[in-house]
Parts: sequence; C-alpha cells; structure tokens
Amino acid sequence: MTARFAIAIHDVAPSWQPEVEEWRSLIAERTDAPVSLLIVPRFHLFDTWGGSALDWLHGLLAHGDEPVLHGYSHMTSDPGDEREFRGASRFEARGRLLAGEAALLAASIRPRGFIAPCYSGGDASWFDRHNSAITWWATRLDVRSLEGSVSAPAVGLGASTATRRRISPAAAPWGLRLAQRHGRYRIDLHPADLRHERLRAAGIELIDRAVDSGDRAVTHEALLDHDVADAEASPARTERYRCTKGRGASFETISRASGAIARLAGVNDWIPNGMSIQRTVSFVVACGPGFACRARVARRRG
Repeated sequence: MTARFAIAIHDVAPSWQPEVEEWRSLIAERTDAPVSLLIVPRFHLFDTWGGSALDWLHGLLAHGDEPVLHGYSHMTSDPGDEREFRGASRFEARGRLLAGEAALLAASIRPRGFIAPCYSGGDASWFDRHNSAITWWATRLDVRSLEGSVSAPAVGLGASTATRRRISPAAAPWGLRLAQRHGRYRIDLHPADLRHERLRAAGIELIDRAVDSGDRAVTHEALLDHDVADAEASPARTERYRCTKGRGASFETISRASGAIARLAGVNDWIPNGMSIQRTVSFVVACGPGFACRARVARRRG
C-alpha cells in the first residue's frame, strides 16, 4: 500500500516570508501536492498579517495549501523560549488557541487544524470542542481528531543549537525510514533551517526521499481519511520490532521509555524535531545488541 505523508512548513509569519517562499519553491520543484502551512498570527508579538504579506498568504491558500493554526505568538514569557504552551494552564492554553484562531479569522483565514509550537501542547486535553472550529490537532507522533487518531510521526531537523545542527542532518534519514513504516508520516521544515547549508540540504533530501519512494503527499487532514470512521471496525495497526531472539517489544512503549531516559540523562536537546534519534535508539533497544533485527507490522485487535 502506498504510504501517505504531509509536508509542513512551520513558523509561517511575515518576518519569515522569504524563507517560507524558498521552501515552498523547493517543494514545488519536486511535487505539485499541497503543503501544510503552520501559521503564527502574532509571531513574537510583533508580526501582524496585513498588506502584501497577507496577499501572499492568501495566494498560497487559494492554490490548495492547508492553513494550520500554530499557536498565537510562538513564545512564552521566558526570553528565548518558543514552546508557547509549555506549562500553560488549561485556561491559558484555551485562551491562546482561541485568540490565535480569532486573529486568523479576522484575516479571512479559516484553519481546521492546530499544531502547538515545538509540539508543546501535549495531548491537547485542554482542547475546547465547543467554541472553536478546529477539528484536528497533531503531536509529534500522531494526528488526532474528535473521533480518533492515526499514527503519523513527524521527522525534521534542528537549528536551535549547535548540537542539533550537527546531529539532526545525519539522524533525519534514519528517522524518515522508520516513519515510513507507519504508512503515514510527516516532514517538518522550518524557515531557520535555510540559514544553515547542511540543514537546507538535509531538508531537501527528506523531500526527495519521500517523493522518490512513490509515497503520496497530502495535507495533515487527509492523513485522517479512511481511518477515523473505521477505527472501531478495523484492526488497529501496531508497529513492533522483533529480533531473531526474544519476544519483541512495542515500538511506542520503547519510544516513550527511551525518551524518558534521554531527558533524565540530560541529552533531550540531541533529539531533532520529530524525535529521530529517540526512534533510532528505540529500534536498537527493542532488538537488543548483537542480534540481527527486522521490522514488521503486526496487526492486533483494538
């Protein structure tokens, strides 16, 4: 079965317009599929949508790109911290989402999806189902709606620190190969990636690998198609990694455990956007040292 993937350009804001335009052109050279634009209404509280910037954004949306709400300001009250929803109370998180949605609606942009900056929104248990037109949201690992969710891990790069800039270009292809086994996955691109030649080349390579593999590029919302409605009637797909010895282990269980270990060890900053390294480590841990491993997709009843 052909895998499906979504390409997301994060941090779409007037101050990043040249970089977003460059990513959009690079994508268009490789596929005519729509792109998910993660739009920040008031980036760092100084950007506002209007004039030529808004006309440009409307033009992209008119050609089929998907508008996704990406927080309100992409920042917290701590200087330099862009994880907008980190530590936010349920009340504050709802307020930020509704304020961001209202700002985009005032600009005649109607998002149906939400992705928190830096995936800082957790499981979005604070989501306001009654006062918002948002119908789906995404974490690093899946895309969710009010009816259910599908596994669709995100793979991307890291420009924020020297460590991430060194490691993520090498780790991302491994993350992509693991993500493709899910049948649905996402590629995350950031404007800041283009400031670093290695990250720019690695981002292009991710797109090329996905397109050349024959996988079909779709929007985030389309990743939910045919799965949510049949969630109770169809067997759930669970990816497991089994060794030539041993009973095998649930990928998601080990992924969470390796993430916790990484945080305790103080190496959480190594993990590029989309947890590529965490997922690579999970594969090794699941199989165990010294064993030849193979991946398979098992089916189990939900």
